[in-house]
Amino acid sequence: MFKTRFFAVMFLMLVFVFACNTGEDSVDNEKATSIDTSMATDAPSVDEPYPLALTDLLGRQIEINEEPKRIIGISPTAMEMLYKVGGMAVGRDSGSKWETSIEALPSVGGAYNPNIEAIVELTPDLIVIEALTQGHMADMLASTRAPIVAVRAASVKDVKDSLILLGKAIDKEDKAEEVAAEMQDRINVAVTGFDESRNLLILISDAD
Repeated sequence: MFKTRFFAVMFLMLVFVFACNTGEDSVDNEKATSIDTSMATDAPSVDEPYPLALTDLLGRQIEINEEPKRIIGISPTAMEMLYKVGGMAVGRDSGSKWETSIEALPSVGGAYNPNIEAIVELTPDLIVIEALTQGHMADMLASTRAPIVAVRAASVKDVKDSLILLGKAIDKEDKAEEVAAEMQDRINVAVTGFDESRNLLILISDAD
């Protein structure tokens, strides 16, 4: 009888010790899981493109802290490039009206004489200008405190570089690269079989 009780007591003690250890392991595992989850939550997203540092077509270093939502283009060139890469604007220059939806946007004045007050009223978080004709306005437009990106269309390379630049600025780089590649393909088709010995004159002009 004594031996039977002794073994019964020992068995119960072993069960108790095992249960305690199992409980501690469970608590430790829960703590580790909690820590791992917390660390994963605090970790920054690898895919987040902002803040973003860019060099525009004036050679200026531009910083964009968050994805632009209120963009103003103050040049027909800038506006068409912006929309080509999938962007949208909340304001336009008076010359940008190639379709109804664009013409319906508030005008901020002409490309050569934009209205700073009208621009400020639209609270832009990105302004797009054309480097050759509006580069001298960059300092004046800085008073709006919005990042200012200059594009240019003096060559095919300029156009492609400007499209990619805007694509990066508004987080639509894939679309911009697609548009640039499509443009190059059309150029390649156009010049196939062209006789380079012939002279070719091209005249480019705007309304002003």
